[in-house]
Amino acid sequence: MKEYFNCFVGVPLNLEFKYEFEQIQKKLQSLMPNASVVEPHNAHLTLHFLGTQNLKNLEEIAHILYEEKDVIGGEELKIGDRGIFYRKNHFENVPYIVYLKVTHTTRLFDFKKHLSSHLDSYNKEDERSFVPHVTLARLKTTESESQYKEHSADIDDLLSEIKLRFRLKEIFIYGKPNPDSSGFPEVLFKVSLI
Repeated sequence: MKEYFNCFVGVPLNLEFKYEFEQIQKKLQSLMPNASVVEPHNAHLTLHFLGTQNLKNLEEIAHILYEEKDVIGGEELKIGDRGIFYRKNHFENVPYIVYLKVTHTTRLFDFKKHLSSHLDSYNKEDERSFVPHVTLARLKTTESESQYKEHSADIDDLLSEIKLRFRLKEIFIYGKPNPDSSGFPEVLFKVSLI
């Protein structure tokens, strides 16, 4: 049976913010030219990582999302302010992912918890604590880490001005048809929430 790789359940950033997101990314790229900046059309909020899945499992997961849509459908998300994920590098934590924070809402966390109770049997790998966010850039090199540290105040100023609001209208299941394929995973299923 056909398998898909790097699968996850996510919420796409509304197209109405595409221009604003492009401007943010251009400014970030000018401050951190060595960072791997997320393409605006790939901006999303990850809800649950699924790993490698076959098509049958993905169809079942899409059905679960459809059955649970009333838990989160129509919820308003607020996005803004900078966040940073760190990774361990020898004896220190170094910046790794620059992101926009998503305001914590009770319904969003309840949905994630409810979703995990259904989807954990499909993938045990998603044991990280849930931090709702929209990834902006990955700092994969020492040069990009240094650029982030040098311009962190400017990045904070830029991202503190961002205040996006939108209602959740759909959830996607993303995945790659080939484990070696480059680029962002494709949309495999769409589930309308309203």
